[in-house]
Amino acid sequence: MKKSRVFMSATALVASCILGAGLTGFAAADDPPEDLSVVDDDLEGLTLVAGGEVYNADLEPVASIDEYVEQYADAGIDIPEAQAEATEVEGGFAPLQTLGASELLGSKGSSLRGGLKMEATGCVGQDKNRSLQRFNRAAKGGAPRGIADLRCGVAGPAGWGWRHITSGHAGDYGRISSLMGKSWDSYAKWCLGQTLGVPSSAAYQASNNTYVYYTLIQIWSNGRLYKTYTNHVSVSKGDFRIITEYFS
Repeated sequence: MKKSRVFMSATALVASCILGAGLTGFAAADDPPEDLSVVDDDLEGLTLVAGGEVYNADLEPVASIDEYVEQYADAGIDIPEAQAEATEVEGGFAPLQTLGASELLGSKGSSLRGGLKMEATGCVGQDKNRSLQRFNRAAKGGAPRGIADLRCGVAGPAGWGWRHITSGHAGDYGRISSLMGKSWDSYAKWCLGQTLGVPSSAAYQASNNTYVYYTLIQIWSNGRLYKTYTNHVSVSKGDFRIITEYFS
Protein backbone atom coordinates (compact mmCIF):
# COMPACT_ATOMS: atom_id res chain seq x y z
CA MET A 1 0.00 0.00 0.00
CA LYS A 2 1.26 3.48 -0.74
CA LYS A 3 2.18 5.60 2.25
CA SER A 4 1.10 9.17 2.94
CA ARG A 5 3.64 11.91 2.55
CA VAL A 6 5.23 12.45 5.95
CA PHE A 7 6.31 15.90 7.10
CA MET A 8 9.27 14.87 9.22
CA SER A 9 10.62 18.42 9.38
CA ALA A 10 10.30 19.65 12.95
CA THR A 11 6.73 20.89 13.06
CA ALA A 12 5.45 23.35 15.61
CA LEU A 13 4.57 20.66 18.06
CA VAL A 14 2.45 19.57 20.45
CA ALA A 15 -4.42 20.25 23.30
CA SER A 16 -5.60 21.31 28.91
CA CYS A 17 -8.78 22.14 30.81
CA ILE A 18 -11.59 20.32 28.95
CA LEU A 19 -14.95 21.87 29.72
CA GLY A 20 -18.15 19.86 29.57
CA ALA A 21 -18.45 16.11 29.23
CA GLY A 22 -15.26 14.08 29.26
CA LEU A 23 -14.12 12.06 26.30
CA THR A 24 -15.01 8.50 27.23
CA GLY A 25 -14.95 6.76 23.87
CA PHE A 26 -16.24 6.81 20.33
CA ALA A 27 -19.43 5.45 18.85
CA ALA A 28 -19.13 3.19 15.85
CA ALA A 29 -19.33 4.93 12.49
CA ASP A 30 -22.82 4.88 10.99
CA ASP A 31 -21.57 3.67 7.64
CA PRO A 32 -18.32 1.72 7.66
CA PRO A 33 -15.87 2.42 4.83
CA GLU A 34 -16.58 0.49 1.66
CA ASP A 35 -12.93 -0.08 0.82
CA LEU A 36 -10.25 0.68 3.42
CA SER A 37 -7.58 -0.59 1.05
CA VAL A 38 -7.49 2.86 -0.54
CA VAL A 39 -6.76 4.56 2.80
CA ASP A 40 -3.14 4.78 3.92
CA ASP A 41 -2.36 3.00 7.17
CA ASP A 42 -1.41 6.23 8.92
CA LEU A 43 -4.82 7.75 8.13
CA GLU A 44 -6.88 4.85 9.49
CA GLY A 45 -8.31 4.84 12.98
CA LEU A 46 -7.71 7.75 15.37
CA THR A 47 -6.15 10.88 13.91
CA LEU A 48 -5.81 14.52 14.95
CA VAL A 49 -6.22 17.56 12.74
CA ALA A 50 -4.68 20.96 13.47
CA GLY A 51 -3.56 23.76 11.20
CA GLY A 52 -4.88 21.97 8.13
CA GLU A 53 -2.63 18.96 8.72
CA VAL A 54 -3.48 15.41 9.81
CA TYR A 55 -1.47 13.63 12.54
CA ASN A 56 -1.49 9.93 13.32
CA ALA A 57 -1.69 8.37 16.80
CA ASP A 58 2.08 8.84 17.13
CA LEU A 59 1.57 12.61 16.74
CA GLU A 60 3.42 12.56 13.42
CA PRO A 61 2.18 14.71 10.50
CA VAL A 62 1.11 12.36 7.71
CA ALA A 63 -1.10 14.26 5.26
CA SER A 64 -3.02 17.42 4.53
CA ILE A 65 -6.72 17.54 5.36
CA ASP A 66 -7.42 17.59 1.60
CA GLU A 67 -5.54 14.30 1.16
CA TYR A 68 -7.41 12.83 4.11
CA VAL A 69 -10.77 13.80 2.61
CA GLU A 70 -9.82 12.43 -0.80
CA GLN A 71 -8.79 9.02 0.51
CA TYR A 72 -11.93 8.56 2.60
CA ALA A 73 -14.09 9.71 -0.29
CA ASP A 74 -12.52 6.92 -2.33
CA ALA A 75 -13.36 4.55 0.54
CA GLY A 76 -17.03 5.55 0.49
CA ILE A 77 -17.10 8.12 3.30
CA ASP A 78 -18.05 11.72 2.51
CA ILE A 79 -16.63 14.32 4.89
CA PRO A 80 -18.62 17.58 5.14
CA GLU A 81 -16.64 20.46 3.69
CA ALA A 82 -17.18 22.68 6.74
CA GLN A 83 -15.67 20.04 9.04
CA ALA A 84 -12.66 19.59 6.79
CA GLU A 85 -11.99 23.32 6.61
CA ALA A 86 -12.42 24.09 10.32
CA THR A 87 -8.72 23.96 11.20
CA GLU A 88 -7.21 25.22 7.94
CA VAL A 89 -4.98 28.23 8.41
CA GLU A 90 -4.52 31.05 5.91
CA GLY A 91 -1.18 30.70 4.17
CA GLY A 92 -0.92 26.98 4.84
CA PHE A 93 0.87 24.98 7.49
CA ALA A 94 4.08 26.51 8.85
CA PRO A 95 6.78 24.13 10.20
CA LEU A 96 7.79 26.19 13.21
CA GLN A 97 8.87 23.66 15.82
CA THR A 98 12.32 24.30 17.20
CA LEU A 99 13.08 20.74 18.34
CA GLY A 100 12.93 17.37 16.64
CA ALA A 101 10.22 14.81 17.38
CA SER A 102 12.41 12.67 19.64
CA GLU A 103 13.36 15.60 21.87
CA LEU A 104 9.79 16.84 21.97
CA LEU A 105 7.99 13.61 22.74
CA GLY A 106 10.57 12.36 25.20
CA SER A 107 9.75 9.53 27.58
CA LYS A 108 6.35 8.10 28.46
CA GLY A 109 5.92 10.66 31.24
CA SER A 110 4.04 10.46 34.50
CA SER A 111 1.21 8.09 35.34
CA LEU A 112 -2.26 9.50 35.97
CA ARG A 113 -3.49 6.49 37.91
CA GLY A 114 -4.46 6.63 41.54
CA GLY A 115 -4.74 10.41 41.72
CA LEU A 116 -1.12 10.68 42.86
CA LYS A 117 0.54 14.05 43.07
CA MET A 118 2.59 14.45 39.93
CA GLU A 119 6.01 16.00 39.54
CA ALA A 120 6.64 18.15 36.49
CA THR A 121 8.89 16.16 34.17
CA GLY A 122 12.34 17.75 33.98
CA CYS A 123 11.72 20.12 36.89
CA VAL A 124 12.39 18.03 40.01
CA GLY A 125 14.74 20.07 42.18
CA GLN A 126 15.06 22.76 39.51
CA ASP A 127 14.68 26.52 39.75
CA LYS A 128 11.40 27.99 38.52
CA ASN A 129 13.18 29.79 35.69
CA ARG A 130 14.82 26.69 34.28
CA SER A 131 14.01 26.60 30.55
CA LEU A 132 12.67 23.25 29.30
CA GLN A 133 11.84 24.05 25.69
CA ARG A 134 11.38 27.03 23.42
CA PHE A 135 8.62 27.29 20.82
CA ASN A 136 8.36 29.62 17.84
CA ARG A 137 5.39 31.97 17.96
CA ALA A 138 3.63 32.99 14.75
CA ALA A 139 2.56 36.60 14.31
CA LYS A 140 -1.21 36.79 14.82
CA GLY A 141 -3.80 39.26 16.03
CA GLY A 142 -1.28 41.88 17.14
CA ALA A 143 1.00 39.35 18.81
CA PRO A 144 4.46 39.57 17.20
CA ARG A 145 6.42 36.65 15.80
CA GLY A 146 9.07 35.34 18.19
CA ILE A 147 9.88 32.73 20.82
CA ALA A 148 7.85 31.40 23.78
CA ASP A 149 9.83 29.84 26.62
CA LEU A 150 8.45 26.87 28.56
CA ARG A 151 10.04 27.11 32.00
CA CYS A 152 9.54 25.00 35.14
CA GLY A 153 7.52 27.75 36.80
CA VAL A 154 5.35 27.44 39.90
CA ALA A 155 2.62 24.88 40.67
CA GLY A 156 -0.90 25.70 41.82
CA PRO A 157 -3.89 27.73 40.60
CA ALA A 158 -1.97 31.01 40.80
CA GLY A 159 1.19 29.54 39.33
CA TRP A 160 2.66 29.48 35.86
CA GLY A 161 4.81 27.38 33.56
CA TRP A 162 5.23 23.61 33.31
CA ARG A 163 4.60 22.97 37.02
CA HIS A 164 1.31 24.87 36.81
CA ILE A 165 0.24 22.95 33.70
CA THR A 166 1.22 19.66 35.35
CA SER A 167 -0.59 20.33 38.63
CA GLY A 168 -3.74 21.74 37.05
CA HIS A 169 -4.23 20.17 33.65
CA ALA A 170 -2.43 16.82 33.35
CA GLY A 171 -5.64 14.84 33.76
CA ASP A 172 -7.39 16.85 31.05
CA TYR A 173 -4.65 16.15 28.53
CA GLY A 174 -4.57 12.53 29.66
CA ARG A 175 -8.19 11.95 28.63
CA ILE A 176 -7.22 12.36 25.01
CA SER A 177 -3.62 11.13 25.05
CA SER A 178 -4.72 7.82 26.58
CA LEU A 179 -6.78 7.13 23.45
CA MET A 180 -3.57 7.25 21.46
CA GLY A 181 -1.45 5.39 23.98
CA LYS A 182 0.62 8.53 24.60
CA SER A 183 1.66 10.24 27.80
CA TRP A 184 -0.26 13.35 28.80
CA ASP A 185 2.86 15.51 28.70
CA SER A 186 3.86 14.57 25.15
CA TYR A 187 0.36 15.48 24.02
CA ALA A 188 0.35 18.72 26.01
CA LYS A 189 3.60 19.80 24.40
CA TRP A 190 2.30 18.83 20.97
CA CYS A 191 -0.66 21.11 21.59
CA LEU A 192 1.58 23.90 22.85
CA GLY A 193 3.51 23.88 19.62
CA GLN A 194 0.40 23.72 17.44
CA THR A 195 -1.24 26.62 19.24
CA LEU A 196 1.82 28.88 19.23
CA GLY A 197 3.12 27.90 15.80
CA VAL A 198 -0.13 27.74 13.84
CA PRO A 199 -2.71 29.73 15.82
CA SER A 200 -6.24 30.26 14.59
CA SER A 201 -6.20 33.61 16.42
CA ALA A 202 -4.38 35.56 19.12
CA ALA A 203 -5.24 38.52 21.32
CA TYR A 204 -3.63 40.78 23.90
CA GLN A 205 -5.08 40.48 27.42
CA ALA A 206 -4.43 43.70 29.33
CA SER A 207 -5.58 42.37 32.71
CA ASN A 208 -2.43 40.27 33.12
CA ASN A 209 -0.24 41.62 30.28
CA THR A 210 -0.29 38.42 28.22
CA TYR A 211 -0.91 37.29 24.69
CA VAL A 212 -3.44 34.46 24.45
CA TYR A 213 -3.19 32.16 21.43
CA TYR A 214 -6.01 29.90 20.23
CA THR A 215 -6.20 27.02 17.80
CA LEU A 216 -8.75 24.35 16.91
CA ILE A 217 -7.79 20.70 17.39
CA GLN A 218 -10.05 18.01 15.96
CA ILE A 219 -10.27 14.31 16.76
CA TRP A 220 -11.19 12.07 13.83
CA SER A 221 -11.71 8.33 13.62
CA ASN A 222 -11.95 6.57 10.25
CA GLY A 223 -13.21 9.62 8.42
CA ARG A 224 -15.63 10.78 11.11
CA LEU A 225 -15.23 13.96 13.16
CA TYR A 226 -16.00 13.28 16.82
CA LYS A 227 -14.71 16.27 18.78
CA THR A 228 -13.41 19.76 18.17
CA TYR A 229 -11.57 21.58 20.95
CA THR A 230 -10.09 25.04 21.24
CA ASN A 231 -6.66 25.05 22.85
CA HIS A 232 -5.55 28.22 24.65
CA VAL A 233 -1.96 29.19 25.43
CA SER A 234 -1.12 32.26 27.50
CA VAL A 235 2.30 33.89 27.11
CA SER A 236 3.70 36.79 29.14
CA LYS A 237 4.20 39.91 27.03
CA GLY A 238 7.19 40.99 29.09
CA ASP A 239 9.52 37.99 28.83
CA PHE A 240 7.44 35.67 26.63
CA ARG A 241 7.41 32.79 29.11
CA ILE A 242 4.49 30.38 28.84
CA ILE A 243 2.00 30.95 31.66
CA THR A 244 -0.53 28.20 31.01
CA GLU A 245 -2.57 26.30 28.43
CA TYR A 246 -6.04 24.79 28.57
CA PHE A 247 -8.91 23.44 26.48
CA SER A 248 -12.43 24.72 26.03
